[in-house]
Amino acid sequence: MPRSAIAADAADHVLTVEKIPEMLLRYAQHPYAALARQGPAGEKGGSEDLTGVLALLRTRLHFDFSGYKPGTLVRRVRRRMGLRHVERMPDYLQLLRSDPGEVKTLFKDLLIGVTRFYRDREAWNYLEEQLLPSLLRGREAGAPLRVWVAGCGTGEEAYSLGMLLIEQSQSAEWNGPIQIFASDVDKEALDIARTGIYPESIAADVPPGRLRRFFLQDGTHYRVNKELREAIVFAEQNLIADPPFSKLDLISCRNLLIYLSADVQKRIISLLHFALAEGGYLFLGSAESIGSAEDLFETMSKRWRTYRRIGATRYEMLSLPTAAHRPTPELLADPLAPSKANRLLTRVQQQLLERYAPAGVVINRRHEILLFVGRTDLYLTQPAGAPTDDLLTRVREGLQTRLRGLVRQVVTDHESQAIAVRVRRDNVWHRVRVAVEPIQLSGDTEGLLLVSFADDEEAKPRPAPEAAGAAVTERDDSVVRQLEAELKASREDLQGTVAGMEASNEELTAANEEVMSVNEELQSTNEELETSKEELQSLNEELNTVNAQLQSKLDELERTNNDLDNLLTSTNIATVFLDGHLRIRRFTAAVTRLFTLIPSDVGRPLADIAPTFTDPALLTDATTVLKTLTPRQSEVATREGRWYMRQVLPYRTQDNRIEGVVITFSDVAAEALQGARFDLEAALNKLAANEARLRTTLDTAADAIITIDESGRVQSFNLTAEKMFGYSATEVMGKNVSMLMPLPYSKEHDGYLTRYRETGVAHIIGIGREVEGLRKNGTRVPLDLSLSEFTDSTGRKFTGILRDLTERKQAAQWRREHESQLAHLLRANTAGEFAAGLAHQLNQPLAALANDIAACQARLGAGRAPGVRALLKHATAEAQRAGAILRRFRDLIRKKPQRWERADLREIIRDAGELMRPEMARQQVAFDLRLPPDPLPVRVDRVEIEQVILNLMQNALDSVEDVRRHGRISARAIRLHAARDVGELARVSVEDSGAGISEEVAGR
Repeated sequence: MPRSAIAADAADHVLTVEKIPEMLLRYAQHPYAALARQGPAGEKGGSEDLTGVLALLRTRLHFDFSGYKPGTLVRRVRRRMGLRHVERMPDYLQLLRSDPGEVKTLFKDLLIGVTRFYRDREAWNYLEEQLLPSLLRGREAGAPLRVWVAGCGTGEEAYSLGMLLIEQSQSAEWNGPIQIFASDVDKEALDIARTGIYPESIAADVPPGRLRRFFLQDGTHYRVNKELREAIVFAEQNLIADPPFSKLDLISCRNLLIYLSADVQKRIISLLHFALAEGGYLFLGSAESIGSAEDLFETMSKRWRTYRRIGATRYEMLSLPTAAHRPTPELLADPLAPSKANRLLTRVQQQLLERYAPAGVVINRRHEILLFVGRTDLYLTQPAGAPTDDLLTRVREGLQTRLRGLVRQVVTDHESQAIAVRVRRDNVWHRVRVAVEPIQLSGDTEGLLLVSFADDEEAKPRPAPEAAGAAVTERDDSVVRQLEAELKASREDLQGTVAGMEASNEELTAANEEVMSVNEELQSTNEELETSKEELQSLNEELNTVNAQLQSKLDELERTNNDLDNLLTSTNIATVFLDGHLRIRRFTAAVTRLFTLIPSDVGRPLADIAPTFTDPALLTDATTVLKTLTPRQSEVATREGRWYMRQVLPYRTQDNRIEGVVITFSDVAAEALQGARFDLEAALNKLAANEARLRTTLDTAADAIITIDESGRVQSFNLTAEKMFGYSATEVMGKNVSMLMPLPYSKEHDGYLTRYRETGVAHIIGIGREVEGLRKNGTRVPLDLSLSEFTDSTGRKFTGILRDLTERKQAAQWRREHESQLAHLLRANTAGEFAAGLAHQLNQPLAALANDIAACQARLGAGRAPGVRALLKHATAEAQRAGAILRRFRDLIRKKPQRWERADLREIIRDAGELMRPEMARQQVAFDLRLPPDPLPVRVDRVEIEQVILNLMQNALDSVEDVRRHGRISARAIRLHAARDVGELARVSVEDSGAGISEEVAGR
C-alpha cells in the first residue's frame, strides 16, 4: 500500500521510518494544529491574507475560489501550510509561486472530494422508493430522461444514480433513453470517473446484487460494465462560471453548496431552477436547502432535501455566464417579459371578466406583485420611502393581517379562498370582499396567485371615527387613537420580531452549512488519517516482513559461510582468493603447502608471501586476468618435485561484477590417479549395465538357454529353462548337464565331452539337432538343440539353446490324422458317386421286372392260379419297394442344398425302418417300431433327418453284430420309438441289445 500511495502521488511526505516521528512532531507544533485545537475561535482572522493565494490560483488554474466561504478556505490553506511547515502566509505564497506541484495539491485540497457510493443511504432509499417512481410514472416512451449530477468528483454519485435509474426504468417498463450528465472542475477526478475502476472496498457500499449486475471484477478492482458506463457522460464544468445544462428532469447537487457563500448559493439555486424542466426535481445534500427561493420550488421532502420546480424563471436573479459577461438586458428588469406579460394579462383579464371583473393583482409566494389588473388604487397605496412591490406593504389599512393569513392558507391548501374585511379609504370604512386563488394555467405560472378586490354594494360605508365627532365623545376619540397607536406599535414590534427571526434563521442556516462544511472537511481529514493509519500499518507489516526476510537472509548467509568454511577446510585443492589489488581475502588449508600462509596474512598482498615453487608469471597472469577476464593456466613444480596445474580465474559476484581473482593449484599426479579411478568406475558401471541387460535378455527369451563348462557343469540356467525342465537354477547350478538328458543321450553327451577334450574336434558345434530332454517329474520332452562355444577368462564355455518341440509334434500328429480322414472322405465321396450310378442302373432292371410281373398277371387272368397271382403281387410290391429304396439312397448321397418342409415324423421313421428291415431280417435281429397314434408334425429337411435316423439304426445294428462276433449269445433286438417332447419338439430313441459305446469312442 505505501508504494501504491507513492506511485499515485497521494503522500505528502515520503520518509524513512526513523524520520517519521520527527515529521509528526513538527506538524503537531505547527500553528495550524494549535488553531485546530482552539476550535472555531482559532479560525477567525487571517482571511485577508488569502487574497494573494486566490489570485494566484485564479491565474494559474483559471478557477476562482472567491465564491467559497472564507472559513473553509482559511482552514484548508492553513492545513497545507502545516503539512509544508510554513508558518507565515507570505512565505506560503512564495512557495506557491515557486512550486507548481503545491498549487495543484492546494487546488485539490480546496475542492474537498469526499464521496462514495450511496452516501447517506436513507436519502438514496427515498429517491429510489418515491421520487424516481414518481418521475417515471406516465412518462412517454420516446422522451429521453435527462439527469445532471453537478460536482460528481470521481463518479461514485453519478454511477449510484445511474444504477437506480436503470433499475427503476425496467421496473416501470419504460424503455426511453437515459441521459446522465456528470460534471466537475477536477480533471483528474473526471479521468477516474471515466475509467470506472474502483477498489474492492466499494463492496461495503454497493449492494451485492448491483455489484454483480453493474460491475466486473478485475483482479483487486471492480470495473463499471458497459450498460452503466454508456448511460453517463462526464464533462469538465465550473458550476459557478460555466453555462448549465437545460431541460433536465432531475438535478443532483449534493454537498456542494455548503462550501459556497450565501450570494453564490442563491445564484446557483436560480441557475438550477433555470436548468430544470417544468416539474423537474432537485436533490440536495442533507445540510443544504433552497434558502429564500421558496417561490421557485415545492418541497417534496424537507428531511431528504428534495424539491420540485415551480414558477417562472427569475431573470432578475439569474446570471447566465457568457464569454463577454454581458449585463442582463433592461427589458428583463421587469418581473415578466413583455411577451409573457401580454399573454398573462390576456389570460388573467379573461378569467376576471368571466368571474368577477374586479380589481386585482398577480403575486408570487413571496407576496411580490407581478401584475396589476383594474383599479387597484382603491385597495393599494404606495407608502413613503423606497418603491416596493410587496403586496402586504401596499395594501390599505385593514387588509394586511387578514390578507397575509388568507394567502398562506391558499398556498397550503391549493384551493381558492375569500373573506370580507373593512378597508379604510378616504377616512371611510368600506366593506370589501377579498378573494385569493391559484392561477390554474400551464407553463411557468405555477406558484402564482390572483388576489382580487370588490366592494360590497349592500353594505353602507361608515365614517371613520374622526369624521363622526358629533356622535362620538372626545373621550372615546382619545381611547380609539390610543388603541390604534398601541396596535400600530404591536404590529411594528411583530414585524421586527418576524424580521429578526428570519434573520436568525438565515444565520442559523449559514452556521449549519458552515458546520456541515467543517464536518465534510473533518471527514475528509479523517479518511486521510485512516488511509495514513492503514499505510503505517502496512508499512509496519512490510517492515516486519523485511526484518523476517533479513533475518532469513542472515541465517542463510551464516549457513552459506559455514558451508564455505567447511569446504575450504576439507578440500584438497589449494586455493587462494585475491581482491582487485591482489591482496589475500581467503585461502584453503591445502594452499599452505605452496605458500607459507597463516590466518593473519589475510589482507596482505600476495607478492609479500614467499612460495615454495617457482612461478615468475603468477602475479603477471593475475593482473592480466583482471583486465581481460580470460582464465590463464600453467604447470609449476615445487622444490620436492611435485607438479601442479596452476589456474587463475576471475572472481565474479552474483550480479556479475569482478572483484578479484581465484588461484587454484591442482596436483597433476593426483588428478591422473583420480582420472584412472573414474575411468575404472565408469567401465565397471558399464559392465554391470551390460550384464543386467544380458540377464534381462536371457530371462525374457522364449527358448531355454543353458551354459556349461568343459566338464559339463551348468554355469547358467535361465527362467525358460526352469519352466521347461521343472528345476530351479539353484538345483542345477554346478551339476552335470546330463541330469537333464534321458538315456542314451546322457551317455552320448559324456562321450562327446571326453572326445572333445582329447581331440579338440567339435562335431555338433553350430549344428542344430533334435534330442529328448528329461524333466524333473521323469517325463520326456522333445527338444531342438543348437550349441555354440566361447572362451572367457576361466576357459571354454558351451551355450545350448533348446526349444520345446511338443506343440510342433502334436501339430504334426494332428495333421497326419486329418490327412487320413480327408483321404477316407475322398474315398467315401468316390464310393457315393459310384453307388449313385449303380442305383440309377438298377432302377431300369427293377422297372423291367415290374413290367414283366404285370404282364404275367395279365396273362394269368382273373381266377387262375391264385397262388401264383399272390406271389406276383408280392414280387411287384418288393420291386416297387426296392425302387423307392434306391431313390432315397440316391437322394442321401446326392449333394444338394437343404430344403425345409413340414412333415409327419412318423412317415420318415417308417420309410427309414423299411430301408433297414431287410438287413435286420438277414442278421436275424428283431426290430420293434413304436410310434404314437397321433401325427408328429415337424419342420425338417426330410432327407437329412432320414439319414440321421438311418445312422442311428445302423449303429445299433453294428453294436448287436459286434456282440455276435465275439461269441456272446444274447437276444438280439433293436427298439425304435418316437414321442412328442416339450412344445413343438419331438424325441426319437433307439435302443439295442449290444455292448454299448466304448470309452474311447465316447471321448471323441
